[in-house]
Amino acid sequence: MKNILDHRILIPKSPETVWRYLCDLSNNANWQTDCSSVSFLTSRRTGVGVRWRCQSSGHDSVIETTAWYDGLGYEYTYVDGMPFDANRGRIRLQEIPEGTVVQWTLSYDTKGFWGSVRNAVGIRRQVEGTMVESLRMLWRKLNQADDSQHEAKSLMRDAPGYEERARYKPRHPLARLENVEAEQEAVPAALLIDEPPVADDDTRPSRAAAPAPEAEPDFLQKFVETGAVVQSEPFGTGDDAGEPEKTAPPRAEAEKPVEEVQPPAVIIKPADQPRRPFAPPPASAESSKAAQETAAKPAPPETAGPATQARYEPISPEEAAKMDTREISVFEIFGLPKPSETQEMRAVLAENAAPPSVGRMGLRLALRRKLVKLRRPGA
Repeated sequence: MKNILDHRILIPKSPETVWRYLCDLSNNANWQTDCSSVSFLTSRRTGVGVRWRCQSSGHDSVIETTAWYDGLGYEYTYVDGMPFDANRGRIRLQEIPEGTVVQWTLSYDTKGFWGSVRNAVGIRRQVEGTMVESLRMLWRKLNQADDSQHEAKSLMRDAPGYEERARYKPRHPLARLENVEAEQEAVPAALLIDEPPVADDDTRPSRAAAPAPEAEPDFLQKFVETGAVVQSEPFGTGDDAGEPEKTAPPRAEAEKPVEEVQPPAVIIKPADQPRRPFAPPPASAESSKAAQETAAKPAPPETAGPATQARYEPISPEEAAKMDTREISVFEIFGLPKPSETQEMRAVLAENAAPPSVGRMGLRLALRRKLVKLRRPGA
């Protein structure tokens, strides 16, 4: 079962001061409550792979660093002396305006079922109490250290005035900026091009170029100048075919350009199919004679009667009341006979819907009659 313990404390000191104290692993005996002395097992004192033995009253443990970050913290693991299967510890520093936050995290797994029981009973509570007391001791030790010359850059201060900003000069000029300035000086000046001033019409879309007019054919101009119309002569037969007709030259006043005349459109109709003649049915002799007599009689003259003008007469209130649809029925409006007059409807008497009585006897009554023998009159 994996367990994670995480505790942190705020120390009003700079991260450099806190790290200067923590990076010296020999100081662990001064602020860790479960460590009375430290003995290094490797030649190195800082960095990854450093091993040391932490001795306490009747208990020793071997610790090794697995990661090292200068100014930020380090990670470690217990190699021997702790009832942990897999574990990893981490001490991390975080700078804030009020000082430095020291975060101590320890994650470990217990061995087997009984290890989980021992962890729940006392190991977890003991390790967590040791971490809390050690962080408090670290806060006391660092507060006693003299760090008056240091001023945290992250603390909130007043903004510099315009005079301070004008007098500001960087302490260490960047080499990158110097190289950029040298390259800019070596580049020759670009050629300047005089551009016309910007006008309001620059953003308007350009107009499309008009197409060039097509030239008229040469024969049309000659035809207009001469004004003569050449007509094709039909081939004749006989004496007139040998002598051509003489045409008088046209007058100059009547010279007009020849207009192209299109022939009229011809609508082609479908060929009419011949209709079959209608043969009337043969009529009898009497009907044919009557038709001839009526055709022979003259039509009577039409007589025009005197012109009559329609007059509007107002309706009396009594007649209007009779025409009100609330007073008359639908049959009177449309002039239909009522069903009562046509004797189509007859009065139907409602029959009694009560079910006929059935001669049944309940089970309880039948059992009582079997038990009690009653004598009835007439039996």
